[in-house]
Amino acid sequence: MEILLGILIALVVIVLVILIAYQVWKWNNRRQVRLTGEKAVDYGEYVELNGIEQYFYHRGHDKNNPVMIFLHGGPGSPMLPFANAFQLEWEKQVTVVQWDQRGAGKTYFRNRDKKTPTITMEQMLADGKAMIDYLKTKYDKDKIIIMGHSWGSVLGSQLALKYPHDIIAYIGIGQVVNMFNNEQVGYDKVLEAAKKAGNSKDIQILESLLPYPTYEFDERMKKNIMRLRGVQAKYKLSTGVSFELVKLAFGSPFYSFHDATFFLQTKAASLMAPLFDDLLKFDLPTIGTEYQVPYFTIQGENDWQTPISLAREYFAEVQAPRKEFFAIENACHSPMLENKALNDKVVLRILSEINEKGKD
Repeated sequence: MEILLGILIALVVIVLVILIAYQVWKWNNRRQVRLTGEKAVDYGEYVELNGIEQYFYHRGHDKNNPVMIFLHGGPGSPMLPFANAFQLEWEKQVTVVQWDQRGAGKTYFRNRDKKTPTITMEQMLADGKAMIDYLKTKYDKDKIIIMGHSWGSVLGSQLALKYPHDIIAYIGIGQVVNMFNNEQVGYDKVLEAAKKAGNSKDIQILESLLPYPTYEFDERMKKNIMRLRGVQAKYKLSTGVSFELVKLAFGSPFYSFHDATFFLQTKAASLMAPLFDDLLKFDLPTIGTEYQVPYFTIQGENDWQTPISLAREYFAEVQAPRKEFFAIENACHSPMLENKALNDKVVLRILSEINEKGKD
């Protein structure tokens, strides 16, 4: 009994030490990025948008700077837990607002016990417009900047086309052009890579997905997308799950341990099913190519999750007061994480140009 008691006490002590170390690590991460000063902005809040409370986190060195909303991808993949890894330099020129969209992150946890309607493209665009109006009022701005990543570029590009009088400029990272074509081109590229590598196992996995893609987002299509992403990540053609990303999520200064468990929630994905049906039918060229605001595209050179070839083709058709395409070398679908230095250089150049024009 004494031996068992000793073992139990030792285990309790080990657990306590781990918990304390984890809290110290989180506290230190928060301390390192905390913004202070009379003009600084650094806080989160819940705001009621279209019937539910949705979460925003605001950060910037000067509240008088332009406001830029970051629209995360997925759908349902919040970027706030990773924000300290990619946006700190941006905050010197703009106030960056991270939004956990309907069904994602803190917004999901806030509303999961409430009966909310299933999520559709129409609903998300309505939320986007409400978000723009809220931020304009909050910061007393006539317009804001929109940056959309992946799925966020689906929202962002449509908002820029539909509400140009509310928007200073649009920046798309990993721009989605046509979701069905994205999957088709991405599939062909990774199959080519697997054949070139002579990897019969990966070829077998890919061929088992056929027919791929399909327009119907059923259980089979959902599983096949995830299996494809896994193979794409292996060949560095898309962003995959890594130890570094897990570490960032659970060590985030903006997310608690509980918040980070969102990525393990299966119920959240079921809410997105109608949205994926809409997304698989998404075709940006038929929605519009004429922008009344500056249009910028940032694409990883090795991005075949939202293929760089399709983004270039669409960009060539875009008409805008100002447009520019940036290809980030040594990066795929998330260049702000995969080649932060070069991505920062591009983003800061864009923001500097926007700020200078704003002074005219």
